[in-house]
Amino acid sequence: MYRVLVALCALLALLLATADGLTLFAKHHRYLDGLTGYRWQLLAGATLLLAVLTVVRRGSVERLAAWTSVGVIGHQLYWILPLMPLPSSPPTSQSEAPQLRIAAFNVLHSNRRAAETVSYFREIDPDVIGCFESIKHWPSALYELTDTWSHHLRIDDLDMDIFSKDPIRDHQVHRIGDYRGFVACAIDTELQPVTVILNHTHPPVTFGEQGFVWRNDQLAALAERYMDETSPLVVLGDFNASTWSPYFRELLKTTGWHHAPAARLPLGTHSILLPQTLCFAHPIDHALGNGSARLLRQTIGPYLGSDHRPIVVDVALESAKEAAQES
Repeated sequence: MYRVLVALCALLALLLATADGLTLFAKHHRYLDGLTGYRWQLLAGATLLLAVLTVVRRGSVERLAAWTSVGVIGHQLYWILPLMPLPSSPPTSQSEAPQLRIAAFNVLHSNRRAAETVSYFREIDPDVIGCFESIKHWPSALYELTDTWSHHLRIDDLDMDIFSKDPIRDHQVHRIGDYRGFVACAIDTELQPVTVILNHTHPPVTFGEQGFVWRNDQLAALAERYMDETSPLVVLGDFNASTWSPYFRELLKTTGWHHAPAARLPLGTHSILLPQTLCFAHPIDHALGNGSARLLRQTIGPYLGSDHRPIVVDVALESAKEAAQES
């Protein structure tokens, strides 16, 4: 029995180390890129293995497995710790208080829990709502939101519905590939105009190598088109790229956009296997902002029947008068 336990521990250590090592080559294959989203799971597995190895007899195999676990744990912490939320102080000025709340949700075309989704949006009361994979029954179910969010855009080409309390002065649709793309909405808030981009890329696993190319092209198009935007800009949605994907990190590096801090640990937002739990979820839904839009916090919504969870971001904006005074 003891030898079986040692063999299982050694095998698990090998699997964890292999999976972790493969993430170093994520830029070269869509499956390896997808593997980067499971750093929480790698951390949990390596920590559990190390705990088991501390109570069993220490032979050479056990010691090697233990040190392998320590290495995997250290590598995951290297990526995870920079995203951990720091203690925040209460807002000290009006410009630091949230003036804009935006929600984005991949509702999933086959999801039947539309009534719960509408109730959730009414409960959190965002200023802007973006819904992806809005086909079949979803457009008609979501349309009742127009009683509160009276400014509505239906983008048939991207299966997207956008609702806003403030006027949408203009919008531009950017289609990448067969079914996906992003919509840039110029929204006139009470303080100043804001560009809100709702982004939905092709999932590389579902659409194969072509989907991988389309997704990467879309991230590059986002950077090329809007990296020099100086007015407040918020980009959020289903990126189909994890927080630690090299292509997502390249987007942040190129644009200088910042990732919204999580109100709690940076947990996953999408899972095909048991999506009602967070055990198998990976973070592929994101909220980003440029230097003129301060993202105060990002929260992950409840399970509403989709393989995704909604994300909500609170944004602090300066009034046009305050911006002029600072200039």
